Amino acid sequence: MSVSNPLKRVAEKKHSISDFGRMCLTFGMLFYVLFFPLGISFREIGNITGLVGLAVVLLCDYRQSNVRLYPFKWSYFVFIALIIFKIFHSEYSGAGYYALRTNWYKGFLIFFLAMEFVNSEKNVRYLIFAFAIMGFYEGVVGVVQGIDLINLGPEGPLFKHRLVGTFSSARVGNLLAIVLPITFVLPVALPRKWPTWVRWATAVTVWLPMLFLLFGAGTRTGYIGVVVSCLAFLVIRGGASLFFVLGGALVLLGLIFAAPERWAWEVISHDNRVVDVWPIALSVFREFPLLGSGIDTYDVVHRSMGLFPKVMKQLPHHPHNIYLQFLCETGVVGFVIFIQYLFFPVWWLYLNIKNRVKCIRSSSNWIYAAAFLSSYVGYLASGFTGHNYFRSWWLGISMLVLGAAIGICLHSLRTVDNKS
Repeated sequence: MSVSNPLKRVAEKKHSISDFGRMCLTFGMLFYVLFFPLGISFREIGNITGLVGLAVVLLCDYRQSNVRLYPFKWSYFVFIALIIFKIFHSEYSGAGYYALRTNWYKGFLIFFLAMEFVNSEKNVRYLIFAFAIMGFYEGVVGVVQGIDLINLGPEGPLFKHRLVGTFSSARVGNLLAIVLPITFVLPVALPRKWPTWVRWATAVTVWLPMLFLLFGAGTRTGYIGVVVSCLAFLVIRGGASLFFVLGGALVLLGLIFAAPERWAWEVISHDNRVVDVWPIALSVFREFPLLGSGIDTYDVVHRSMGLFPKVMKQLPHHPHNIYLQFLCETGVVGFVIFIQYLFFPVWWLYLNIKNRVKCIRSSSNWIYAAAFLSSYVGYLASGFTGHNYFRSWWLGISMLVLGAAIGICLHSLRTVDNKS
């Protein structure tokens, strides 16, 4: 019997196992995005299924993976090491342990899941369509809620009460701020055999309910995120792009007309974050300037220091600013590590995408990569006034978007190298 036969059978077996892993990864990724707003259970199903598939794919075919090619894995693992260190070097280790325990697979590993999923232009388009479907039905729920508010009469006019979609609060605006910029490339992603007007009509149909809910939610950080995303795309693209200009203009109009009272200088200057939350975070930093107080300990530490709000009845459990959060909880050393972890990949993506998005017309992948990167830049901007960094759904969706941007770029670079 030939020696090559057993080796061939082993190779075929390995290939079939890898295909099974790829199937799980694909199902998990798309399920996670499609049903993201509907609750933790749906996200867990997609997340865990996808990660099982990712583990199988990397075990069977690591050499051909996007993960192997990513040059800043060291930055990622240095950041994870920082979190682990600051769990033990902490004023209250329990808080940091809980933050890591609930986010290691819900947030941090999704980064690699998305990176590996986008290994073909077909999968990139599937991901964009999944975001579009998810954002559309979430927006439709917001439209229905808006109609109900109109029916309330003079005591409940539209936008007087904030819309929430399927969420329990107006945080849905932060989700839409990440989803909407990705869907602005729909006219490119939809089948080219469709007439141009059909592609644009489909895209506008998807955008309008999302914009309605974004305005109705009145989430200022969401508005900031979308506007910054549109500006980032224009910088990356190196010129005006109609659907991003349109998106930015519509959001700016929303700022003016949908909730003007939330943008008055008097309101912003007396915002709870400005008056109470951020000054107390800086006080915690001054107490622990070098290494910080420990992961997710802001709430415990400011109480132990006797720092209490002047205006608010009760402070939130986090500084409402991811940068201040890491400054006071990990000190100057941790803050530097956090910044390099956030911005090294962004700079690498920018350098790789900027020229190619204009020069390489044969592939739309560079435009898709620019859209995902722009969405992530919007997330970084909203982080100045947004949630706890360790809020699982917000961390998960942001890591997914960054991982997808990197994966698209890696796949496109590999494709170009193979052709040359």
